Amino acid sequence: MKILVLGGCGQEGKTAVKDLLKQHDVTQVIIGDIDINSANNFKNELANDNISNNNVSTIQLDVMDKDSLLTALHNVDVVANFVGPFYRFGVPVLTAAIESKTHYVDICDDYDATESLLELNDKAKEAGICAIIGLGVSPGVTNIAAKMGADKLDQVDDIDIHWIVSVTDVDDLENSAAVDHALHILDGNVPQYLDGQWQNMPAMSESESSRFNVIGDTSVYYVGHPEPVTLPRYIKGVKNVRCKGGCPGADEVLHAFSALGLTSSTPLDIDGMKVSPRKVAMKLLGKMPMEESELPPPYSGFKITVSGIKNGEAASNVFYYGGRMSAWTATPTSIGVLMLARGEIEHRGVLAPEGCIEPERFFSEMAKRDLIAESIE
Repeated sequence: MKILVLGGCGQEGKTAVKDLLKQHDVTQVIIGDIDINSANNFKNELANDNISNNNVSTIQLDVMDKDSLLTALHNVDVVANFVGPFYRFGVPVLTAAIESKTHYVDICDDYDATESLLELNDKAKEAGICAIIGLGVSPGVTNIAAKMGADKLDQVDDIDIHWIVSVTDVDDLENSAAVDHALHILDGNVPQYLDGQWQNMPAMSESESSRFNVIGDTSVYYVGHPEPVTLPRYIKGVKNVRCKGGCPGADEVLHAFSALGLTSSTPLDIDGMKVSPRKVAMKLLGKMPMEESELPPPYSGFKITVSGIKNGEAASNVFYYGGRMSAWTATPTSIGVLMLARGEIEHRGVLAPEGCIEPERFFSEMAKRDLIAESIE
């Protein structure tokens, strides 16, 4: 099988490439990246890590250049898209995948991009492809865990997703697409599913304390994520789907940025120059003085609580998992790519993970890679 990995030399893309190269039936992995030097350097690093790079090729690729992207997609079995932020790049890449009739998997973690990608469902069906969107850690593992928990209940009332990403678990704060995404999901009002309907709530509101391994008790608050957008579409009867997140080591700064309007991407006119407040915030984060002794360890943690009724009584299922963000984000994508390429997923259209991936099978594949979610009933 031939796989194209867009953004394949980024923080998450590298992890997916390494996992794909360990599979006996993957005959070629193409690393497509706008930075060809970094792509070539990563290819060389693979050999140093005792991973064969004989089946690896690299191409310089700007995903906004549609003709070049369509050429890269030619004769590819599946494309894995790690190019963020997805509110900018998600729709153009999926549109090209549909045009080239190439199966697609991404880690889209922006709620508005998710809504736009879902609108391409009919076109994807007509093209005969399956596009799995948001198959990372959150969304992704969170969705599949929620589906597993819901399947064990007779009635599902509430799904609560809590996550944290410590400031030390993100590479290159000043330039990271993940940081751009983080500021985007903290800007303005964000969708939650409350009392059986979608409602917009102020980002960073409704703060509460949540406990995670390694980090301990920390604050989480409303964020703009895809889980409240997609889970009610697949889990019938659910009344509430809430998603809250936090960033230990940077929460106070992020609250200040939000209050000052620095999470916005709407340009400001400063002495005749157009300046993006969000870009200013990213620069400030990159320059933020950090005392190592005061910083949390590099860790990302996730907790999914599914509550409802079982055999006439109140019941809940809770899932915990965590570790370094890259492994938990990119490995699910690799698993989804392999399932599609091997013909194990017959669905067509644009789907969230909970709509096309069988939970037991998925978590079995994760466990083979030593990524294990604990569950409590």
